[in-house]
Amino acid sequence: MLDSNPDSRITIAEIREHPWVTQDGTFALPSKQSNCENSVTAITQEDVDSVIQPIFDIMPVILAVAKLRRFRRRIREKRERLEREAQERDLLLSEGQPEATVQPDDLQQGTEDTPTR
Repeated sequence: MLDSNPDSRITIAEIREHPWVTQDGTFALPSKQSNCENSVTAITQEDVDSVIQPIFDIMPVILAVAKLRRFRRRIREKRERLEREAQERDLLLSEGQPEATVQPDDLQQGTEDTPTR
C-alpha cells in the first residue's frame, strides 16, 4: 500500500482478500457491491433548505469567535508558562542547585520559625 508506483502497488481488491485483512480467511469482508449499497443517499432540495440558514444577527457569531480566541490565547499562555517553568527547573537542576520542595515532615511538625501545637 505504501508503494509509490501504481503499477506494482497492491490494489483494493487484493487488499480485501489479503490474509492479514481477512485474518487468514476467517473474517471475510462483504462484497464491494453490498458494502457500497447504502453509503450515499440522495440529497433533496428540502435537505439543503433545512440545513443552510441565513444569519440575521451576526453579533452572536462575533461573540462566539471572540470567546474562542480568548480561550485559545489562555491555553497558549498557560502552555508557554508551563514550558518556561520546566526550562527554568531544568536549568536549576543542570547547575546543581536542588529543586525547592516542601517535605511532608515540614507540614506535619512545623518548622523552627513556627510553633507547633
